[in-house]
Amino acid sequence: MEENITDRISELPGFIIHHILSYLDSPKELVRMSVLSNYWFELTASFPILDFDFLKFEKVIESSGILIDTEKDKRNMFFKYVEYTVSRFCEQNVSVHTFKLVTFFPDPSDVEIIDRCLGLILEKGVKVLVIDVPQHRQMYRVPNILLSAYSLTSMKLRKCELPSSLMVDVVRFKSLKVLHLDAVPLNEEMIKRLTTSCPFLEELAVDHCYGLKRFCVHRHLNLQQVEVSFGREFESIDIEAPNLYYLSLYDCDKRGSPPSMNLTSCKKLTKLCYRGKGLTDFSSNFPFLEDLFLELPNRCKRLTLSSHSLRTILLRSKCDLGKIDIDAPNLLLFGFTDYSHFYFRKEMISVPSKACMEWDCDDFIKGHWFQKLRQFLDKKIRFRDLKLRISCET
Repeated sequence: MEENITDRISELPGFIIHHILSYLDSPKELVRMSVLSNYWFELTASFPILDFDFLKFEKVIESSGILIDTEKDKRNMFFKYVEYTVSRFCEQNVSVHTFKLVTFFPDPSDVEIIDRCLGLILEKGVKVLVIDVPQHRQMYRVPNILLSAYSLTSMKLRKCELPSSLMVDVVRFKSLKVLHLDAVPLNEEMIKRLTTSCPFLEELAVDHCYGLKRFCVHRHLNLQQVEVSFGREFESIDIEAPNLYYLSLYDCDKRGSPPSMNLTSCKKLTKLCYRGKGLTDFSSNFPFLEDLFLELPNRCKRLTLSSHSLRTILLRSKCDLGKIDIDAPNLLLFGFTDYSHFYFRKEMISVPSKACMEWDCDDFIKGHWFQKLRQFLDKKIRFRDLKLRISCET
């Protein structure tokens, strides 16, 4: 019987192999996959996801046994690898899907390499861009060519400065749907310029962006999700987006009162994640809210909440049950935990068919706690199901 030696792997379509390669987590794994066949070697060279992470690169170097004298030599090797890989890729007649660069402490010569590589991949029509390049004394300023990235659908910048010509040049983010800015210097005019230049923007996150005092987005029809973390200098949030359904607000300083808010036009805003103290005027600010995640600072000892639209409340707090007053006649799920690692995802909420309470306590409790639980259960809300996980002192 004749042995079948057909190379089934090489018969796979190129886009399927590229999809398989997208699950690899390091350059070393990509090289290993490339030796499967000549066909796979050619496809790894045209793999449209360019992921350059200095820490991953460093681990590959250490595991290979290569001796490098100084950190500077290791960094030079990394940027040579970045430049060579990008140049080789761009010589081919293929487009880039993702370009990710995460590194530390670039020298001026390294900055030139980053600028050249960005110019090349932007000309190739990159769709997903992630840049995280902090420096010791100053931030890496993204080059002006970024403003012409008409093909971008997702952009995430961390510890970078936006192009210097942002306020004067034409911005062509005509395809951008996701924009995340983390530790990027911002002001109100920059936010306005960016959002008006991204008509199809659906998801906007602004985290720890110093210099921003007022967050204003007006007449944006496609915006659906907004996340804002702010400090003590922050003053107001004004969003006019009729299709906004999820809002996350994080008060980094946990100050006494939240910023002023104008969200009355957001009639589809049904999910809110709020981390901070002093959430007031709940019904007027969020009249259509259905799902609420609320994280209170440890010094917050009392909570009063009133809403006729709420179906779900997930609360993380050290607050005593006896000092929680909730007036929510349509509530179906009240979850309470003191876990510091407990977090909220907007996709996780599953609303039960009948009212229930879930308590997850990590601290040891004493007998008087049960009296507070009874006081809470005797209030306006009536729970048909009660699920408790507690640790008791004997």
